[in-house]
Amino acid sequence: ESFRMLHMNLRYSLPSSSEKRAFLVTSAAPSSGKTTVAANLAVIAALAGQRVVLVDADMRRPRLQKVFGRNTSRGLSSLLVGEVDDLDAVLQPTDTEGLSLLPCGTVPPNPAELLDSARMGEVLDALRQRFDLLILDTPPVLAVTDASLLSRSTSGAILVIEYGRTTTDAAKAAVETLQRV
Repeated sequence: ESFRMLHMNLRYSLPSSSEKRAFLVTSAAPSSGKTTVAANLAVIAALAGQRVVLVDADMRRPRLQKVFGRNTSRGLSSLLVGEVDDLDAVLQPTDTEGLSLLPCGTVPPNPAELLDSARMGEVLDALRQRFDLLILDTPPVLAVTDASLLSRSTSGAILVIEYGRTTTDAAKAAVETLQRV
């Protein structure tokens, strides 16, 4: 029910005419549950009838392939470095109708540069043409710049806070970082 409520809040947070229906999911620190939130939110949105793509934009510690039982070395990084040009070559179907996965692919040595590239903008534009909702699983916002860079290309950010583990100071710093960009 919590994921359904989150989905409904996101669904009605923007006018239907909005073309930037893309949300990133991040946390203040690693291992706070952001991948779990991103995956469950994507499944709930697809079950509600939306065409959803879940993008593993955590190019430092990608986890979505494992969550969805996929094993591929091709994905977002392959598109960004020009190894693959066709989006269909890297999109993976899931067991949930309406939900596709864009795995990370091979972990690159320069994730921030790739995520901040013009090619990333092109990939996001192509995904927006095909899907109703984009959900990007990103690294923790305080650890590296990746989530901050991607937040400029999204409608909003979902900040995952782990009860009893994420400090108030870390949560505030994460919010402030996202608000700055």
